[in-house]
Amino acid sequence: MALIKILPMLFFGLAAFAADLTLISIPTPEIKGNVGSPMAVSVVARSESGLPLEYEWKKDGKILKGENSSAYTIPSAKLKDAGVYTVTVKNSLESKLVEAKVAISKTKLKAVRAPAAVVAPPVKCH
Repeated sequence: MALIKILPMLFFGLAAFAADLTLISIPTPEIKGNVGSPMAVSVVARSESGLPLEYEWKKDGKILKGENSSAYTIPSAKLKDAGVYTVTVKNSLESKLVEAKVAISKTKLKAVRAPAAVVAPPVKCH
């Protein structure tokens, strides 16, 4: 099946555009993590027209300044990182909103040490 690119058409003096922005991959609606663990929320999008894409991340409705890539990463999650994260993906023709709820558990992952092994000296068999 061939992909057909639809070009803007002039209809009664008005430009009519086909959808330009395609979301290829979006985060699951609910993301769970633990305190101290890394977390990432990302989206993969494509512009059919080739226009550059812009990303604007928000947490609980507040803009996350400086976060303007396709992924938002939390290197070491804290309880305060829990919330609703949204990203608006846009170009000059269209914009789309993606949302993910992030829950952070108080349980911190810890390395578990195995008990020390008891080794007896070799025994000679006659």
